[in-house]
Amino acid sequence: MNPNRNPPPICPIQRALRDWLAQLPLATPAARLWVAYSGGIDSTVLLHALNPLLVAARWQLGAVHVDHGLHADSARWAEHCRQFAIALGVPLQSLTVQVQDLHRHGPEAAARRARYTALESIMQPGDYLLTAHHSDDQAETFLLRALRSAGLDGLAAMRPIRRFGPGHLGRPLLDRSRAEIADYADRHRLRWIEDPSNTAVNLDRNYLRQKVLPMLRARWPQATRSLADSTRYLRAAQHAAEAEIARQLLAASGDHPDRIDLSAIADQPADDAALLLKSWVIRADLPAPPPRVLHEILKQITQAASDRGLILRWPGAELRRYRQHLYAMRPLLPAPGFALSWHTAQPLDLPDGRSLCIDGTAPARDLNVRSRVAGCHLRLAADRPERELRLLFQEHGIPPWQRERAPYLYAGEQLLAVAPWFIQHEFGHWLDQHRARLGLTGKP
Repeated sequence: MNPNRNPPPICPIQRALRDWLAQLPLATPAARLWVAYSGGIDSTVLLHALNPLLVAARWQLGAVHVDHGLHADSARWAEHCRQFAIALGVPLQSLTVQVQDLHRHGPEAAARRARYTALESIMQPGDYLLTAHHSDDQAETFLLRALRSAGLDGLAAMRPIRRFGPGHLGRPLLDRSRAEIADYADRHRLRWIEDPSNTAVNLDRNYLRQKVLPMLRARWPQATRSLADSTRYLRAAQHAAEAEIARQLLAASGDHPDRIDLSAIADQPADDAALLLKSWVIRADLPAPPPRVLHEILKQITQAASDRGLILRWPGAELRRYRQHLYAMRPLLPAPGFALSWHTAQPLDLPDGRSLCIDGTAPARDLNVRSRVAGCHLRLAADRPERELRLLFQEHGIPPWQRERAPYLYAGEQLLAVAPWFIQHEFGHWLDQHRARLGLTGKP
């Protein structure tokens, strides 16, 4: 054996995988890399090329196959995947899903929703799910989203890494082409499944792949690469925009991510204001408002008087205005009426899903908790007179819908507190003596 002999050159596919693995954090003992393995050429190459690299990287490798049950040969495809995984010595997990809402979302989108829901179910903290998307897929995604009037986030297309359930989803071949993947498969004499639906040009992505992109490449040979490169530049612009939006949201929301100062929106051009509003709602963990709702929000907050109640709803969310702030929340149900007994040794679950508790070393007491009572007064300090709750609510800027849902704590007929804001001075002194705190957790 010649000691000076150079090792065989590493191919572009394995180089991309090696570089991608190098930027991952150190693997924990339980962490696993899952390859989403359909049996098609792309995922077959990903699984085959990745397998020998993981010995040195000390990651556990697994493959996961999803059977959508949409094709008569799906069981045969699942068996092919099982046999290939056995040949590689890679454990395979097979999942079967029921694809729903085919007519509502279309077959592509409905299958994708079912597939990713199933894939997310196997993820554990620290896991990575790897898909075999490549630069040609990225170019197709860019065109599809452009044709749907996507914004910067959509046009940036698929991210190389993103959060996915308790782990991450990675696309290590995003900078490699379909031709490079086919070359790897030919050189290694791999066998894969040809899904006949990939030739159906009535599906949007297939139409782009088989009709549109070949025409673009005939005129501009570098078209696919250029489109994929554009998504990378757009992603960099998106990151810069997100950083600026985060700065603006911090200034406009402070420590209250579910509300925003309307002056921060009013000072912006319409398009910038719409983007700021949309980003704020998403960061509040709510569904993004559709364009028509964004337009209506901007119209209302610029035309409506500041003392006028404003409520705008869309599926899964609503916005409410109080004074100079806009509040984002899940749709509120009517405020429930209730009268409950509470032994304070244990938390008290309220009808709207929130929970009352007294933390600390205070001895247990038997209290009553009621829904809002009109005309109440509280003395907050021994040297001050009783105050009407209505005025306290106004002075502290508490929105009406929060007042309606506040639990009132009583000892007999004596009002002790309106959680979480106001505590009668003697009850407050008792809590302080026992280093205790009245808490209200959860959201209505």
